[in-house]
Amino acid sequence: MKRLTLLLSCLILTVGFALFQLKYQVLALEKTHRDAKKSCEKTVEDLNVLKAEWEYLNTPQRLQLLSARYLELRPVGSKQIVSLRDITSGEVNYDSGALDRLISEVAADTKI
Repeated sequence: MKRLTLLLSCLILTVGFALFQLKYQVLALEKTHRDAKKSCEKTVEDLNVLKAEWEYLNTPQRLQLLSARYLELRPVGSKQIVSLRDITSGEVNYDSGALDRLISEVAADTKI
């Protein structure tokens, strides 16, 4: 009877200790889950802010104002429009160096 009582006491202590450890593991996992959830919510909030900023930065009125201020664009003149046939035949005077630079820049940007 003494052995049985001692065995049951050891078993109860072991189970109690295991439950104690399990409780603290669950608490640690809950904290990890809470932190991950908070991080996800912050990321979604940051993403929404970035989307709003992107929408503002790409408004047509703002882009038109910036292009007028910094790009110095002018309407295309009739002398600037030629056909590809005229360029390849050599009938039109054009800056071949500028055309070659433009082609190489476009090729470098597209990484063909």
